[in-house]
Amino acid sequence: MKKSLFLLVPLFSLSLMSCAQERSFMLVPSGAPTVPLYGAIIEGNVETTTNTTSIPGQLLTGNYNYIVFDSVNAQAVLNKEGSNAKYAFARMLTGGNFHLLGFGKENHQLPTNDDYIIGFNEQATPGKMFRKIFTDRTDAFNENKDGVQAVKTVLETLTPEYTTASGQKIDWALVADPVCSALKAQFNKKGITGIKDIDLQAKFKETVPGWEKDYICQAALFVNKDYREHNFSAHQEFMSTLNTNIDGLFTNLEGALTKISEAFTTEEEITNHFGVGLQPIRLAQGQDSAKNGLGIIPSREVFTVQDIELFTSLLK
Repeated sequence: MKKSLFLLVPLFSLSLMSCAQERSFMLVPSGAPTVPLYGAIIEGNVETTTNTTSIPGQLLTGNYNYIVFDSVNAQAVLNKEGSNAKYAFARMLTGGNFHLLGFGKENHQLPTNDDYIIGFNEQATPGKMFRKIFTDRTDAFNENKDGVQAVKTVLETLTPEYTTASGQKIDWALVADPVCSALKAQFNKKGITGIKDIDLQAKFKETVPGWEKDYICQAALFVNKDYREHNFSAHQEFMSTLNTNIDGLFTNLEGALTKISEAFTTEEEITNHFGVGLQPIRLAQGQDSAKNGLGIIPSREVFTVQDIELFTSLLK
């Protein structure tokens, strides 16, 4: 039995509190999906992990009130379970923070079979999108990592000659913001220039017929169905607070970052919770709401399970 966590909203009912004592509140992969959930993280209600391979199995256990994961893979797990599925789609959180960085590449150049490419989650959305967009590349990544943090660890050793600590020359790297912004800042300090940045969400819409949305189906929030049934008012209140916090990231990003810095006073604490420090988040999201480098989906954008199914079909 997992240790209980305090809940997000102090006014939750006693019935909700008793339910929370049976499971942790939320499991979230480290990185961009943590930012829209900053309120719950500040309250201590979120368990973040860099081991994304462990999350699909948790969708079968019901140990958490909420789980955040790649929407395509998560919905596939739930579809397989059918009526026995313990979780249901609640909201898309992010839909556009994948980038393909090219090192020493001209504007017209795209990945070829002769290039050495490093990426992550080859069998999930990142790898599937890559193969769908760049059809001339008959395989995906020369180095496939479990998560973007593992890619970051490799690229932090990159030299101005585009070689890693192991001596491997890198042609392209698939990364995700805010890690992408953190790496770019490091590259700039090390004098690594000549970097081409391909926004994979825009490239997907441009190259794949049938997808009309500006966002893709990326990280989504799934709710424990048993929890929702027995604590529906609390679930609605949580979703309302979540939408308010998300929309605030567009209108008052610095206000949200201030709350984070007041709750976690060291850079190490912030990185442990969000995957990176505040500056990469600031650089990725931007003060201009039109930038939205983290691809956070505002409350006005509606996604459904049918959108996930369509996106999944287009990835095949």
